[in-house]
Amino acid sequence: MRRLILLPLVIAALATCAMPAYAARDAVEFFSDLHVTPETPVHDAVCFFCNLRVEGGGVQHDLVTFFGSVHLNGQSQHDVVILFSSIRLDDNAAIAHDFVSLFGAVRAGQNVSVGGDMVSLFSSVHAANSLSVGGSRVSLPAFAALAPLLILAAIFLLMMNAIRSRRRWLPPPPGYPPPPAQ
Repeated sequence: MRRLILLPLVIAALATCAMPAYAARDAVEFFSDLHVTPETPVHDAVCFFCNLRVEGGGVQHDLVTFFGSVHLNGQSQHDVVILFSSIRLDDNAAIAHDFVSLFGAVRAGQNVSVGGDMVSLFSSVHAANSLSVGGSRVSLPAFAALAPLLILAAIFLLMMNAIRSRRRWLPPPPGYPPPPAQ
């Protein structure tokens, strides 16, 4: 029993002693908004539970946001990935490579360009007709994720209703008092 308790404690001690990854020009924020300008460029910009505002070409590589929002007024030199977030691409904004949006909202202005693929899964996309995508454009709306869940919920409710109605017609088990007369 002591060995079972000792192993998680050793793993926890090693995890707390591990050296964090560090890059001199990356910006990683938790619960604090991040503003990137050409005067304060970053290599990668990662934002958890916060808002990210990019002006000009301040992000030189990837831009990633979890549970926040992105406002891109300029360009991103590589990939943009947003998860459970929203993004607003101003007029003439550019993403050099790929753009991925999972469970988010995308608003793109006039003459926005994506150099590679644009993937929006379970996201709402509102873009002007002038949106330019260099690679493939894949879009799956949010209701596509809800339809199978609604079908499963309906099947579950029907099964529960059938089980309950069957129980009403079964006699009570031995030793139980008879049900009250109605």
